[in-house]
Formats: sequence, structure tokens, C-alpha cells
Amino acid sequence: MIESTFKVVIISAIAIIFAIGCGSKEKTEQAPEMSDEVKQLTGKYVTLDGYDASANKTVEDINIWKDYNDRSLGISTRGKHGQKVKLLNKVGDGVEVETKDGKKGWVTYYFIKELK
Repeated sequence: MIESTFKVVIISAIAIIFAIGCGSKEKTEQAPEMSDEVKQLTGKYVTLDGYDASANKTVEDINIWKDYNDRSLGISTRGKHGQKVKLLNKVGDGVEVETKDGKKGWVTYYFIKELK
């Protein structure tokens, strides 16, 4: 009797662990809330800005990365200082943009004039 009760308890515990571990997992982390400034700029054209005031230099060619967090995936395209791009999204320091010819990718926010 004790052995069969023990088996039921073990089987029940395994079923519960399986259900918890294998069930659909909801994403608990949420993306940080976008600032009102970024919300207003989303979908609008902004200016790529390669000027670095601390070095008093301008980066003319700006890499637009396929993936902001994994730059090993390469460059989607290159933008030019002063070029207009559409702001699509901002996550952390990364800004997703789209060029007028439809190429999408990511730059760091400080390459966007309107976000400096």
C-alpha cells in the first residue's frame, strides 16, 4: 500500500514538473518604455549624424548593422553623415532605421541627430 501511494506521489510530482517546465512560457521581461521624444520620431525621417564633438571629427560613413546586439552578423548597409533615414524602433541604445531604398538595420542612438 505504501509503495503504491509512493508511486502515485512520484508520478504526480513528475507530471507537475513536466507541465510547469514544458508549458508555454510567457515573456516576463518587457522592453523598456520608449521616451515621448522617440515615440514622436517613430515612423519619421531623422538625420544620420557622424559628428563627434569630443574629438571634433565627423564620421562620414556610418555602419547600419543587421543586428545591434550581434554585430558579427554584419552590416546591412552604410549610411552617410547628413543622410535622412526613417526611425523604426529604439531598444536600449540601439535605433532601428530604414534607408530610403528600403534597407533596414541598427545604429547607436548617438548617430541620430535628433536624439543627441
